[in-house]
Amino acid sequence: EHTVHAAKTLRDIGKVSTEAQLILGLLQEAEGRLEALLVGLSDQDIDMSVDGEWSIRQVLEHVINTKSSYSARLAEALA
Repeated sequence: EHTVHAAKTLRDIGKVSTEAQLILGLLQEAEGRLEALLVGLSDQDIDMSVDGEWSIRQVLEHVINTKSSYSARLAEALA
């Protein structure tokens, strides 16, 4: 509710977010939700897999590697 109000106020005063800012905001939001899911999990929980699916640890490794790859590409593109 507060985020919606802040976004509306920013829009009303002419401060419109760029597409890049919106994407980065969504990324930060997703990272926060992911972190909240992991709070209190044991190593056993994180390493468990069901029906041949990736474990949580494998998913996290993939997320970290993908983020690193994108970060490197963005830095390269900005240079």
